[in-house]
Amino acid sequence: MGWALVGGAWFLGQNTLAGHGATPPTERYEIDVESANRPIGDFVIATVNGEPIYHSEFIIAVQSLPGAAQPITSRPAGKRVMLEELVKLKVLKQEAIRNGWTREPNIAAEIATALDGMVASVALDRLVNEEPDDLESFYNRYRNEFRGTRTRQILIAYRGGLIMPRGGGKAAREAEAIKRADEIVGRLRSGEDFAAVARAESDDEPTASRGGDLGLVRPGQLGSVLDSTVELLEIDEISEPIKSAYGIHVFQVTGRETSTYDEVRGSLQRQGASLKARIVVNALKTAAKVEIQNEEFFEGIVP
Repeated sequence: MGWALVGGAWFLGQNTLAGHGATPPTERYEIDVESANRPIGDFVIATVNGEPIYHSEFIIAVQSLPGAAQPITSRPAGKRVMLEELVKLKVLKQEAIRNGWTREPNIAAEIATALDGMVASVALDRLVNEEPDDLESFYNRYRNEFRGTRTRQILIAYRGGLIMPRGGGKAAREAEAIKRADEIVGRLRSGEDFAAVARAESDDEPTASRGGDLGLVRPGQLGSVLDSTVELLEIDEISEPIKSAYGIHVFQVTGRETSTYDEVRGSLQRQGASLKARIVVNALKTAAKVEIQNEEFFEGIVP
C-alpha cells in the first residue's frame, strides 16, 4: 500500500539508519518527519506504545484505498477498522527499529529509494502546479526546451545491444560494429549520400526506410550521451561513431529550429500537465551535473 511509505519516511526522522560502518544513503536528506510542521488543525487520534497516530496519517491511509472502499471509513466502525491497519503499521515499524533491521544496508537502500520517489513526486507536483496557468508564459520560461534539431542517423547493431540486425541473424561483436560504422563515416565524408547509405546499411528499419530521418529531435529525446553529441555537431557535419544501449550511431544534423508558441500551443492544451511535467523535468536534468563514477557497471562488470 502506498501509504505504508509514511512509516518508511518516519524512520528517517528517527535517524535510525546509521550503522554497520557505512554511511546510509538516506543521510543526504535533511528531513525530520516527526518534528516537521503538520497540517493546520492536525491532531492525534491514538497512540501506539507512546507513538502518536495523527489524523493526517489517517487521511493519507484512507486516500490510498480503492475509491469504492473509502466511504466505509466515514462510519464509526469503518474508522476503527482503518485505525487497526495503522496500528499494525506502527507496531511492525517499531519492531523493525527495536531489532535493528532498519540499520541493515539493503533495507536502508530500499528506504532511501522509497524516499527518493516520495520527494521527487512532491517536487514534480509543486513545480508543475506552481507554473503559470498562462501557457504562453510557460512557453517563454521554457523556450529553450522547444528547440529542436533536424537529425538523421545510421544505426549499426552490435552483440548485446537492443537493436537486432536488419533481416535477422546474429549481431556483430562490438569492435566489428564500430569498425563498420567507421567505414560508413568515411564513405559519408567522401561525399556519399546519407539517405542512400542509411537505406542500405542502417539496422534501424523504421528510420532506414526514411533515409535515416529522425525528424525534429527535442532536448532529452535521445538521452544525455546522444543528445550532447548531436548538440555539438555543425549543420551537415557527420559524427564519429557513438555507442548507446541500442547500437552504434552515426549522426548528421541537417538543421536547427525553435518552435513558436503558436506551433506548440495545441500540444500544451491537449497534453496539459503531462507535457509540462516532461518539459520541467528535462530542464532540470539538462542543468544537472551528471558524472559516471563506475563505467564498468554499465558494461556488465559488477564489483
